[in-house]
Amino acid sequence: MGCVIYLIHPFLFRNEDVFEGVKRLSQQEWSLEAMGINFSFRYLLYLNKRETQIIQKHGNY
Repeated sequence: MGCVIYLIHPFLFRNEDVFEGVKRLSQQEWSLEAMGINFSFRYLLYLNKRETQIIQKHGNY
């Protein structure tokens, strides 16, 4: 969210420190979001693989 504010209202952050802080915060948020997406994607793949193995073991589709 910080990134959006920083993109729309750059004039709100005239102070260098505040500007840097917001930039750093938005980068952290983006990386956390990316990690979350990556994790859920891997988890879905894992679940899918497990389901496939169970189906193969029992032989009923």
